[in-house]
Amino acid sequence: MKKFLSLPFFFLVFLISIAPPKVFAQITVIDFENPPTLTTAVTSISIGGFTFAADFSLPKNIGVSSGTGFGGSRGLIDTNFDIGGLKKWTITRDGGSEFQFRSIYIQRRNAGSVSGTIQGFKNNIAVGSAKALNFDSSTSGPRDFSADPDFFDVDEIRIQGDDLYVVLDNFTYGSVFVDGATIPAEVTSINRIGAPLSNVPSVNFAVNFSKAASNVSPDDFILTRTGSANGNIATVSGSGTSFTVTVNTITGEGSLRLDLRSGTNITNANGNTGTPTFTVGQSHFVSSCLIESFEDETVGSKSFSTGVNTFTVTGNLAVYTEVPFLGIGGSKNVLKNSGVGTYTISVDNDKVVFLKTIAFYLSSAADGNAPTGSGTLTLRG
Repeated sequence: MKKFLSLPFFFLVFLISIAPPKVFAQITVIDFENPPTLTTAVTSISIGGFTFAADFSLPKNIGVSSGTGFGGSRGLIDTNFDIGGLKKWTITRDGGSEFQFRSIYIQRRNAGSVSGTIQGFKNNIAVGSAKALNFDSSTSGPRDFSADPDFFDVDEIRIQGDDLYVVLDNFTYGSVFVDGATIPAEVTSINRIGAPLSNVPSVNFAVNFSKAASNVSPDDFILTRTGSANGNIATVSGSGTSFTVTVNTITGEGSLRLDLRSGTNITNANGNTGTPTFTVGQSHFVSSCLIESFEDETVGSKSFSTGVNTFTVTGNLAVYTEVPFLGIGGSKNVLKNSGVGTYTISVDNDKVVFLKTIAFYLSSAADGNAPTGSGTLTLRG
């Protein structure tokens, strides 16, 4: 009997997905964890006071799918399989009132355009020019427009592309933004710089503000930790709206997320304080072992690199992705077989490596599309 074997090999102790809080200050995040019950096919959905609409006709429809959104959560997708069959998504506030658009998670699925444009409208009139938009939030984080004045006061957002086949999640908005001298500088994003390995002793985070900020120092930040992971917030460099925070002496096993504290003495250019807390940045996973999740590998590849080691795969086994994502914690890439074994994974130059943890998705079903937890698997080192 043909057996399905998808092997997400993780050199780790554990991997945890951290869900962000949904509201802070006057900023609201709309996700799709609790969507309305749909009894018929639809091309639009209303949730959190906003309507998300795909510009196509039934029987094509939209829906919510598990494991496709931010951090492996639920995301909004469409069922269009025609090339060029969907060219526009619109997002409008129910009742037509204005808002400030801040950010959105948008990720290309396994086909369609890799980029497009996003633009704000008010009273059906464009506000500013269309902005280039890459559909790569799973690696680059939600796309942030909170400092762009063209989105300070709009009543509609349009996302357009030649062939849209994307996942939408974590639509973030706030009250209409008036850029006055008394408004404090707000953190708009905190993201890791580069792709640091899990066993490095230090990591840099990029911190962006909505306007020029002063008095930014290490004691304005705090590390949110899981497991035994720990580190030291060592230095802050930069000026204006862009800063780099270095976390060093990293130890333990788990994850670290850099947050901005409440009650800091950070000021805007006019000396006004009141910068709100920020707790929805990217996490850095910490382990004494290197973690290989295949997220940065090319689909179809039969080799991958972790640290200084390159691994080669033989047999009917290669890097694979599909929606909903298959990997641990909602990660998008795994190793998946396309036929019966034997399969091998070997390290270059006959090096010796220590495998600490490995995760298997095992199915004895003929098509291998559903886990059964049965069948026989033999591992040999």
